[in-house]
Amino acid sequence: MEYTYPAYFYDFQCVASECTDTCCAAWEIMIDPVSLKKYRKYPGFFGNRLKNSIDWERKSFEQYAGRCSFLNEENLCDIYTEAGKKMLCKTCTRYPRHYEEYENLREISLSLSCPAAARMILGSSEPVTFLSSCRETPEEEYEANKEIYEQFVTNTTVSDQFIDALG
Repeated sequence: MEYTYPAYFYDFQCVASECTDTCCAAWEIMIDPVSLKKYRKYPGFFGNRLKNSIDWERKSFEQYAGRCSFLNEENLCDIYTEAGKKMLCKTCTRYPRHYEEYENLREISLSLSCPAAARMILGSSEPVTFLSSCRETPEEEYEANKEIYEQFVTNTTVSDQFIDALG
């Protein structure tokens, strides 16, 4: 898979509570299936809060006065502060990063709807340059080594060919 992204992409830093227009307000924040499972299983008092603050039919966080139910008065995420970064759903982990995929190309950018990203992008006098890199996805790696994988799976002992392929 080829990845194309602007050179400034990795310079982005969320400003969290300093944000003038938080991404946790006025948007319906959708939750991916893997995160929904984690939230359903989370224990204790905070687990109860998670379960009660999700619209399970719409698969999104409840909103109160146009704000995510986990956005506290300091404009910080209670999921992040209480349960850690790994408990954030894909939407919250990725935003304002945006991904478009076309066959074997993934274009990555930052959304101007994020004030910090907009300031970074629009405030620069440098011309925008793009970088590219190629990485094999697990599917491509599997296809490239399919014969060796199939031999490994169907044999009870590891073949010399598989050991040679590992290098």
